[in-house]
Amino acid sequence: MSRRESPAPEEQLAARVVERFSLEPPIDIEALASQYADVAYAKFPIEADGITIGLKRPNKKPKIRVNESISKRRKRFTLAHELGHVLIPWHTGTIVDLLGGDGGRENSKYWEMEAEANRFAASLLMPDQWVTECLAVEPEIAKAADLVARKANVSIDSAVLKALTLGPSGYLFAKSEFGCVAWSSATAGTTVNRLDEGSKIPTKPDFPFSYHGINNSYSAEYHWWKIEEKVSVPIKPEREWRDILQEIIDATCHGDSLKAKQSINGIIANANSKVRENRSIEALYAMALQRFANRSGCDSDVSRAVAHPLFKDFIVAKVYSLFE
Repeated sequence: MSRRESPAPEEQLAARVVERFSLEPPIDIEALASQYADVAYAKFPIEADGITIGLKRPNKKPKIRVNESISKRRKRFTLAHELGHVLIPWHTGTIVDLLGGDGGRENSKYWEMEAEANRFAASLLMPDQWVTECLAVEPEIAKAADLVARKANVSIDSAVLKALTLGPSGYLFAKSEFGCVAWSSATAGTTVNRLDEGSKIPTKPDFPFSYHGINNSYSAEYHWWKIEEKVSVPIKPEREWRDILQEIIDATCHGDSLKAKQSINGIIANANSKVRENRSIEALYAMALQRFANRSGCDSDVSRAVAHPLFKDFIVAKVYSLFE
């Protein structure tokens, strides 16, 4: 499983609320929030999801107002988010949760509180232990994210972020909008390079993978690839790896050729260091492919070398040399 960092204080607070009320998804968030605040839905004169008014006033319930125009699942998350503002001890005053515009993005304290309330809401609606059980029941991570979204009655966006946090190591992820990468991430412990923002979603990825799953939402697709830990190594080239690399550098290098070769060999050394346990030539080859993947879109001597048609021959020859 993933090596998740210790939960943040607001996530621990959400876990205590779940435990106190013996909550299970789908949580009745309106009933829960109504125990702590005056909850109502209203039309907003500004673009906002929700507003929390009168936080931490002695002997007085705060007010939570949720935009009645947003979707049902968004209302649920917004209400959980506003409840976070109510229960997180250091959130005070009146907080407007804006949809668009800059909303005063220079106010770092505001955005810090927003991130904390989001983490509280995600942990409340999708408790860690429950999500972990869903991931165990459904081994295909894309289907597991769909399962979490359906059972917890949350958006696929929220479920995907939770799967990224708690999912097993070895998964590369990309959110796609109009066929291009909007952003890319990975589950903890995954070594392959992330996909470049703005690049096309690859139909034939240059990294080794054994599984490709997709979640769909209204305007986006969420792609998951399971990275292979071992890959069969092709037949060893007749040429020595140094000769192959030199030919590649001569054809592609625009700058310091020695520096480019040192960088490439350094990446190989890094891959080699990551397979010290359960060492095999298949594991080293897979790791080398991961470390060089997703570099061809960058304007650099290393990236141009990686895009050369002989580069995989170089990797194969180099990997064999490390096992001779």
